[in-house]
Amino acid sequence: MSQQIAGLVPGTAYTLGFDYSIPFSNEEEDPLAIPCSLLVSLGGNPPLPGVVLYRGPARPAWVRVDDVPIVAGASNNILEFGWDCSELGPSERVDFTLDNVVLERAYCVPPNPSSTSSTTSATSTTSVSTITTTTSLTTTTTTSSTTTSSVCVAPTPTCDVIVDGGFECVAEDALNEAPITSGGWTVSTGAVFQQNGGNSITTTPFGTKYALLIGQDTAIPTLSQDLSGLIVGGLYIFDFQYDVALAGAPEGSVCNLEVLYGNQLIAFVTIVPTDNIRLDFEPSF
Repeated sequence: MSQQIAGLVPGTAYTLGFDYSIPFSNEEEDPLAIPCSLLVSLGGNPPLPGVVLYRGPARPAWVRVDDVPIVAGASNNILEFGWDCSELGPSERVDFTLDNVVLERAYCVPPNPSSTSSTTSATSTTSVSTITTTTSLTTTTTTSSTTTSSVCVAPTPTCDVIVDGGFECVAEDALNEAPITSGGWTVSTGAVFQQNGGNSITTTPFGTKYALLIGQDTAIPTLSQDLSGLIVGGLYIFDFQYDVALAGAPEGSVCNLEVLYGNQLIAFVTIVPTDNIRLDFEPSF
């Protein structure tokens, strides 16, 4: 079952909700049996795993599922539901009914960065993920400066807690420099901010600037940002896009991308350097 969805914002996280029931089944409870699985995909991305898993007797009462995270890859995508019961035998049957489907923005998007030539005060805010916060784990740094030239100021976020997630507020004189802090982000030695054109190693379709982590065996490059304004116990969705921009490693080599919130590992991606890829990634925790 599918529908063409229009008006989406590419790269933006949405949440999916729906009601379902199991009106008919000739199966019995068997914890060792492979269950039927609801497959949900948006825009041809790999189906979300384990949204609904069921194999047992009929359960006609309706059940609500909310806050299933999903990322739009384009402004027009096909939302598709599939009910995979391929592990059932020839005479076995489990039916699935679906109703009240809702797809909405997972968080608010702050306005575009603005330019100013007056005294500015900015609070560094930051990255978050699909985790439930249990402690504050935040550091707030307030800076004040006066300038006579145009300065890119990161917007105050509404629901999105990352400052300048597109790196467009990174200063021109911070490009290709490390270690350095700019636009709310800090890069260590082995990581740099770059801009499309010139000597950039790749090109981003999301604005003009990006962060580059150079994978070598000498050191682990890092990109970081402090968090503030988080709601303790709140649920946050974290997503990003990445590109393997240059592959010069021998066959069989791998690199691991780790994303940490405080000291907690919230995302881990193994990348084969010989593959040139651009992907969306959204951990679900």
